[in-house]
Amino acid sequence: MGESRPNWKTVIGEVVRRSKKRLGKAENLTRELERQGLLGRGERYSDSAVSSWLNEGDSPSAEVLLALAWAAHVSLDELIFPEDPWREEIQRRVAALEAGAVGSTTVPALQRGGISGQAGLRDSAGG
Repeated sequence: MGESRPNWKTVIGEVVRRSKKRLGKAENLTRELERQGLLGRGERYSDSAVSSWLNEGDSPSAEVLLALAWAAHVSLDELIFPEDPWREEIQRRVAALEAGAVGSTTVPALQRGGISGQAGLRDSAGG
């Protein structure tokens, strides 16, 4: 593929920034990490550690990075593959499903597997 490699420091910083935006102040991030059993040097990570991660100084461990992404619902795919050609199509399909379009149209991904929007769904009464 002709994709260029992401700048990992930037990706890490963005995970921490988005986590902080969603969870609030740095103390909330460190509290969440502690809640998940992740400690820095035997005690809760400091606010200055979070500040360093935000400023792309030090990097948190992979475990801490994944824990923050999970807690704050940050999509690593979005950050690593920002120009994914399928993202827009997937978002369109999800929006159609959420709008109830499954009952009136077939969903191509399901249709390929031999299931259409109506025919593949059973109601609980008729089985």
